Amino acid sequence: MSPKKTSKSAADSADAALGEAPENLDKVRDILFGGHMRAVEGRIARMEERLAREQQTMRAGIEKTLTGLEAFTRKELEALGEKIKVERTKRADDLKALGSELKESLKAVDKRLAQLDQATSSADADLRSQLLEQQRESAAELRRLGDTLTAELGKTEQSLRTEKADISSLLAIFSDVAVKLSEELQAPTES
Repeated sequence: MSPKKTSKSAADSADAALGEAPENLDKVRDILFGGHMRAVEGRIARMEERLAREQQTMRAGIEKTLTGLEAFTRKELEALGEKIKVERTKRADDLKALGSELKESLKAVDKRLAQLDQATSSADADLRSQLLEQQRESAAELRRLGDTLTAELGKTEQSLRTEKADISSLLAIFSDVAVKLSEELQAPTES
């Protein structure tokens, strides 16, 4: 049958069916559009199946990707956590080492200060003893000079006394001589 004849007969059948009850209307529709509707419904069903399969495939791919991403993220986070833990441990060890070095440096500085203090005290004591010794020597030198000057003064005084005594003796002698001379000079004049 040709499509034109099918359409005419379908149209004739449709007119005849219109006069009949609504049951016939469904039959007419089925006759006119049934094959085409079944074909469209079949295509729609296949498309729905294909879409469902593709959706299922996409869902599985997305789940697989998310699972992989989650595993990768977890692995990276664990690696970063481990690195942080190692870094934290290293820094703690470095801080302990630095603290130990600082303690040792402080001990060395304290020891050096104690040595310096001891050296300063020793130098002060030596300086004091040298000053005391120099003072003793200066005092002894001053005593010696005082004794020497006193002795010289004594000698000079003795010498002056001796000279004074000599002058006094000379004066007495000269006085005696003068008296004798005057007596002698007076004696020839009286005779």
